[in-house]
Amino acid sequence: MKKILIRYNNRHVPAILLAHFDMTDNEFVSAKGLFGRIKSVFATTKRKCCLVFVPWKHQEKELVIISADETITSAKLDGDDIVCADNYISPFTEEEPYYAEYKISNFVGCKFVFEYKNYIADIKNQCSYKPLEILYQHHPELLKEEFDEE
Repeated sequence: MKKILIRYNNRHVPAILLAHFDMTDNEFVSAKGLFGRIKSVFATTKRKCCLVFVPWKHQEKELVIISADETITSAKLDGDDIVCADNYISPFTEEEPYYAEYKISNFVGCKFVFEYKNYIADIKNQCSYKPLEILYQHHPELLKEEFDEE
């Protein structure tokens, strides 16, 4: 597992890189409307993102999707369990009837993240219980990993 340094919550935090990819998402953007009024509309954006694991010592361990701009150090993912994929859809189906899907492209990351298609969507929608469970099943050594907050 590759350790990197990220900017998270206005601090420099060590984290473990699990994947990097481009994600297409809808977000609210302010735009000028009729007669110069400003209105909020949905716009499709594509961003370079990283999926990282932050094993806090005195807080709950987190899986976080951050912008690639927030990484301070970089690492190349390599090994037997690394998968590369051009495109796939990560659907969010954990909370019915709410449904969302995220288009993932240029994916390079751990095999279990790719195989469980809902992994990224679950983290994006703050339902990280099942993704954490899957992470610990594939890498039980991360249960003992801890980074001090100070």
